[in-house]
Amino acid sequence: MLNFNFLANVPLIWAKVIVLILFAVIFILVWLLPMDYIYKGAPDRKLIRNLKLWATLLVILYGFLYVHF
Repeated sequence: MLNFNFLANVPLIWAKVIVLILFAVIFILVWLLPMDYIYKGAPDRKLIRNLKLWATLLVILYGFLYVHF
């Protein structure tokens, strides 16, 4: 059984900082993906099909919502 009682003394701000760092890591990993992998299966290479941009938009949106609420 997992026991997380030691986390009761950790301030809530540190939990938010850790989550925001994880969002930043996801952001960096997305931009490290090769472009051929991003457009795999796409009929063309239009900007709208660039999954890096969509993932970046979502990570920024989630980060903003997490900080704001």
